[in-house]
Amino acid sequence: MVDTFYSLDDLIATVLKNQDRYDLISFDVFDTLLIRRVHDPDHIKGSVCRFVSNLANRQEITIHPDHVLRIRGRIEAKHRKRNGLIHPDHEAIYPQFIGEMVEEIFGPQPNSVILDQILDYELTLESRLLIARRAWIDLLTHLRDRGKTLIALSDMYLPGDAIQQLLHQAGLGAYFQSVHSSADSCRAKASGQGFYRLVERHGYSPRRWLHIGDHPFSDGLRPASLGITAYCLRDAEEKKRKAVLQRYFLASQRKSFWYGRYLLQIALPLEAEAQQLTGGEQLYREGYCFFGPLLAGFIAHLERTSREQSIPVLYFLSREGHLFEQIWSRMAPILAEGGPLPEVRYLHVSRKALAAASCGAVGLSPDLAMIAFLPPGNRDFQDLCRVADLDPEPLEPFLRAHGLKLHDDLSANYPGHTPEIANRFRDLLDDQDFQAQVREQKSDAHQGFIRYIQSQGLLDFQHVGLVDIGWLGTIQRLFDLCIAPLKKRPTLHGLLFAATFKIPFPEHSESRLSGWIHDGRRQDVFASMVQYYLELFEEVCRPPEPGLLSYSQQVDSCLIFRHKDDPVFQMEYEQSLHIAPLQQGILDAAGPLAIALILSGHDANRMKPWLTHTIVAKFGFPKTREVALLRHRHHVNDIDSNRSPTERNHTPAQRLWEESERSLMWRPFLRTWYALKHIALNLIHLS
Repeated sequence: MVDTFYSLDDLIATVLKNQDRYDLISFDVFDTLLIRRVHDPDHIKGSVCRFVSNLANRQEITIHPDHVLRIRGRIEAKHRKRNGLIHPDHEAIYPQFIGEMVEEIFGPQPNSVILDQILDYELTLESRLLIARRAWIDLLTHLRDRGKTLIALSDMYLPGDAIQQLLHQAGLGAYFQSVHSSADSCRAKASGQGFYRLVERHGYSPRRWLHIGDHPFSDGLRPASLGITAYCLRDAEEKKRKAVLQRYFLASQRKSFWYGRYLLQIALPLEAEAQQLTGGEQLYREGYCFFGPLLAGFIAHLERTSREQSIPVLYFLSREGHLFEQIWSRMAPILAEGGPLPEVRYLHVSRKALAAASCGAVGLSPDLAMIAFLPPGNRDFQDLCRVADLDPEPLEPFLRAHGLKLHDDLSANYPGHTPEIANRFRDLLDDQDFQAQVREQKSDAHQGFIRYIQSQGLLDFQHVGLVDIGWLGTIQRLFDLCIAPLKKRPTLHGLLFAATFKIPFPEHSESRLSGWIHDGRRQDVFASMVQYYLELFEEVCRPPEPGLLSYSQQVDSCLIFRHKDDPVFQMEYEQSLHIAPLQQGILDAAGPLAIALILSGHDANRMKPWLTHTIVAKFGFPKTREVALLRHRHHVNDIDSNRSPTERNHTPAQRLWEESERSLMWRPFLRTWYALKHIALNLIHLS
């Protein structure tokens, strides 16, 4: 007798209604008790083969993952054919065929350790893909408490103890008295021999036996032919989920645009996991579904770039780097697939602290002056001294010698700025006595910086990756100035989430800069819409800790932080508490997205077309409620005086995300106007 159910709730209700008829209840494991994030379980084989390839590379054996996959397929098919001649079913036994594959690749040596590593890796991948169906837990608890014998059955090349381990990791292992796999005896459910063997060996009575599974033949007709009552679950919702996954997968094979959407579909929470996404805060959903894929793609890019460019260490720069480092810790061990990973460290930096340290290294450089006058509120020499933490009083004689005053308009945004003042300022910067005074003032800051980076091992490497959110590469530029006087210095690889390159970066043999989702040198107009609201990314990534004010060798750590009682930090802390659910969503998405990446080819760059689409939709054409939700409450710019200038050449650019909610709601073409304006400015820059 076979009863078919199209809803898990209906099946469970029927089991409870008829429970007194059965002493033994068996369950199929995969697609019944446990569901997979992917629609095709064979997708796991590619990652396992890359893991084997990486193991071989460690022993100086060069073999491509595709070659490993072909070897595995050939040996597995041979084992199935051979076992079919001496056993009732054509089943392959994992330790046997993988053991032969290992011997063919690694040679006739004791390979038990390698075999165990491969099995552990495959089980780890499987466990990350498998989710227990939430509705089973209450039923299994009830049946166990009623004294029913519960067993699990599976047609699978993994042995029963491995499947039992997967059930334990999914939280269901304690309910079952035994777990049986067709790999244990080459007797499968599909032929009926798997059921017959249990009747023969354990004396189970088919009349008092209920079997539950999802396959109409293996879990339905076969047990029914032996007199076992069979309930076949044909869950419509689960079939729809897998059909959607398959559709996105097929679409991603034809067009890269759908690749990122396919990864997100794999990573979406299932069963009990989904509660926070469906019933939690909107900020959490934004973190999981929008910011999570963006930042996960960046971290996957870092892992691949560090491997391809042989960068031995990555320094995540404060404060945005704190979140990046957390995402890395969740993703990188998965993405590496058994291969080597660079060292990762967290480095305390800030524009203000590095500006002062750079003055102690090379004096007041033209680069620093240019950076200082980028914010429209900065106007004169006092603003420049505030940015670089310089005391202007000892420097006033040098200004007077060059015909300058403290309050002369050095910024081109102000009406008092003239070519003559600009020339005098350049002469001041060329004055070696002036620069000697600047270096003397900030020598403590520079020496504190050098001592700090020495303590962090940064000078011990030839190549160093500096990971940051972006945008102009200011941190990397100042960092380069700070280490310029050193005879032995590493090559700095500035790895940014996005780099605008609105100011050309002075690349040379020791300093490089690149952006991932957007790089201004590529002129990707749509990805450049990430610039619509740069402050949001900074606030999303910042931790609730005080920022760095300066370096000094007068303190043991060489670091001086903003005090927690500082009103500026209090504002930042309030912003951090507000954004905390969004950050949690990002972190929760990291692991599933890493799994999705390795199962689908591990190519973060293929995500970019879809991610660019989401950037345009979210930043270029946001819903009014999204702007109200995500717009920052506080954003502190530590180098801007926030002065409201009376401009001559500078017109403050109103931005879409600064518009009022009324304008966003009632001006229907407002978003399109900003988008066309943005495209026009990019085309002008391109020409």
